Amino acid sequence: MSTRPTIDSLEPGSQVELPALVQDLALRATRSGKPYLALTLVDRTGQLQARAWEEGARLHALVKNGDAVLARGQVETFGAQLQLNLRGLEMLPWDEETRRRLLPASRRDPDVMWGELLAAVEALEDPELRGFLRSFVESPQVREGLRTAPAARTVHHAWVGGLLEHTVSMLAVAAVLVEHYRALVPSLRRDLVLAGVIVHDAGKVLELGGEGSGLGYTTRGKLLGHMALAVQLLERHRAAGHPLAEATMDALIHLILAHHGDREKGSPVNPATAEALLLHHVDLLDSRMAMAGRLLEDAGPDGWTSLDRFLGSSLYRPVSDPGDRAAPPVPAAEEEPGVGGEPAPEPRRRNPTLL
Repeated sequence: MSTRPTIDSLEPGSQVELPALVQDLALRATRSGKPYLALTLVDRTGQLQARAWEEGARLHALVKNGDAVLARGQVETFGAQLQLNLRGLEMLPWDEETRRRLLPASRRDPDVMWGELLAAVEALEDPELRGFLRSFVESPQVREGLRTAPAARTVHHAWVGGLLEHTVSMLAVAAVLVEHYRALVPSLRRDLVLAGVIVHDAGKVLELGGEGSGLGYTTRGKLLGHMALAVQLLERHRAAGHPLAEATMDALIHLILAHHGDREKGSPVNPATAEALLLHHVDLLDSRMAMAGRLLEDAGPDGWTSLDRFLGSSLYRPVSDPGDRAAPPVPAAEEEPGVGGEPAPEPRRRNPTLL
C-alpha cells in the first residue's frame, strides 16, 4: 500500500489503485435512465469525485459510507476538477496502516510512543499492578485501539494515534509532578497516578475511531461514553484471570470516573484522592497545550490566531522579525497547455471532510 498514490498526487490520464474512504455514496440515473454510481473518495490529503458508469448498481451493493476501499480507475478532468472514472472497488482492512494512510495521524513514531508506554508500565513498583497493566495494554483490543484511536473527535489530539500521544505525554508530565508534590503530599502514590494516566482514557479505544467511523464516535461510544467503557474493560480484564486487589481496582476506577474534574464537565464523581486531583490537572494541561500548539500553527501574519471557544481566547505567537510575517513563496506549478495555447486551469481539490 505504501507505493500507492494519494489524492493530492493524482494526474489526469493516469490509471490508479487509490486507497480511500467512501463518502456521499449514491446510485443515480443518467438522462437516458441508465444507473451509475456517484461517490466521494477521501484520504488525509484531500477528496476526489468518482463515477462508475458501468455496473453502478453492483458496486453500490458492495460498499457503504465510511468504508475503506481500494478504488481502481482512470483519473480524468471534469470541468476544472479531477474525477475518477471508476472501474472497480475492493474493501480494505480497517487496520493501523489503513487508518494512518487515510486519516490525519500523529507526527510521532507510533513504535517509539508504544515503547515509552511499555517502559512506564515496567517502571511501576507494585508487581501485581505492573502485571495487570502489562497484560491489559497488550490485550489485542486495547493494544490496537491505543495505537490508532484519537484522543478526541475534534478538540485535542484528534488524529490517528492521538490517544497514545496524549497518554505518553501525560506520563512524562505526571512522573515529574508526582516527585515535586510528594514534599507537600507524602502519601501521594506514584504507581497509582501513572496507572491512572494509562487507563483514564482507555475507553476511547471503543468510543472513537471504530471501523467505518473515521475519527468519529462508534455506536457504543455514543451510548456509554469512554468512562463507562474504560471501567468495563478493566473489570472484564480482571475477571478473565488477571488478579488485582479490590482496593487497587476501586482506586483505578475512581481515577477514571473523576478525571474530568467535576460533574459539570462529565465526571460522575469529583476527585476525592490526591492522585485523582493530580490526574485531572495533568489531563487538562496536556489537552490544552495540544490545542494551543495546533492553533498557533495557523496564526495570522500579525501573530494572532482565531478565537478558540475551548481555550476561551485567541493566542498570540510573537513575530520577532518582519520577514517572518510573509508566507513562503509557492513554486510555480507546471501547467499543461490548454485550448489556444492558454494554460489549462489548475484542478481544484477541497480539503478532506473527515467521517
